[in-house]
Amino acid sequence: MSTRLPDRGGSAQAVAAAVAVARAHGVRCADPVVLADRYNVRVHLRPAPVVARVATTTALVRPDPLASLQRELAVAGFLAGRGAPVVPSSDELPPGPYRYDGLAVSFWRFVACGPDRTPRPDQAGRLLAELHTALRDYPGALPYLAPWEELGRVLDALERTADPGARDPAPLREAYQRLTPVLRTPRGPVRALHGDAHPGNLCVTAGGVLWNDFEETCAGPLAWDLACLRRTSAWTGGPRWRPTGTRRMTRSWNPTSRPGGCSRSPGHCCWPGAFPGTPNTRRPSRSTGGSGPDRPRPGWWHADVGDR
Repeated sequence: MSTRLPDRGGSAQAVAAAVAVARAHGVRCADPVVLADRYNVRVHLRPAPVVARVATTTALVRPDPLASLQRELAVAGFLAGRGAPVVPSSDELPPGPYRYDGLAVSFWRFVACGPDRTPRPDQAGRLLAELHTALRDYPGALPYLAPWEELGRVLDALERTADPGARDPAPLREAYQRLTPVLRTPRGPVRALHGDAHPGNLCVTAGGVLWNDFEETCAGPLAWDLACLRRTSAWTGGPRWRPTGTRRMTRSWNPTSRPGGCSRSPGHCCWPGAFPGTPNTRRPSRSTGGSGPDRPRPGWWHADVGDR
């Protein structure tokens, strides 16, 4: 399989793949609109209420991007069946995943975001605790801390391809090597996790707040998801806050499990530097589906890395 690097205007291949698969299943798509084109390309297949997720940059470091999309669909489907607040897969066509023109594609229900795209901290905390409760009985196999293992492959790519003017990746490599044995020896129970539980993956809609983007779902200690949520600056301009509903989870919180100082799942803090064709900020999104509202993000090295 070959996947071409996306560039700032390089979503055409992904759009073509999404439209072709959808049309083959009878979905009318006259006006596709790219909602995001950073780590994956997400396309609203207007006028159909369908959003396609096409693995592009992520596929470059994942041995089997189709398996990641399959796992995401399985977990989201399980949660939707339990009545959990999640963006569901599409019911306009079988959601996949599919392989087309070397790209992995899945399909999700279009969900319109409300004018206020940022959930309150107390909402986010309660929703994360409830999500973990709903995931407790998930019967499928999940890789252990898959995003962390993926980070090693991202760092390899970063060291091979980073722009000459980029910051030295050595501090990230050192932190990764130091924290890997700690993270591989959990202090508490291993549970099913969201894997990338930052506020950008919560969709504020007219009908409530929905979780989405389970592409990095994995098994691990609850502190992993709490770290992703806790290290955010979405509300206060700084990362230090305690969301209501996570009191019990903080008992297992270990500062050494802080994922490299990132405000998101750790691999994402390295993507733009590892693959210079990807922009450092996302395009503003008018809607979502299998993906949260897009916001400008810092470059590949988050400012917090040097603050430990």
